[in-house]
Amino acid sequence: LVEQYLSREYIEKVGLFNPETVAALIDAHINKGQYEVWALWTLLVFHIWHAIYIDGSLVLDHSITPEELLSQNIHSVNG
Repeated sequence: LVEQYLSREYIEKVGLFNPETVAALIDAHINKGQYEVWALWTLLVFHIWHAIYIDGSLVLDHSITPEELLSQNIHSVNG
């Protein structure tokens, strides 16, 4: 999910956050051992909400189980 909804392309498409800042948060959390989970979680949840309710690129055709969420078995409009 991070790769899709916090990617530079998606962040630029939405246009509300600085893609360099988001990339720096991801890098700090994954590669530098800094604890940035709350900032990343907030950005991720916002962008998933945006995909569902604003740009329509994520369509939920059924209830999502935790197992499906973890396996990324979610279908978007674009494939």
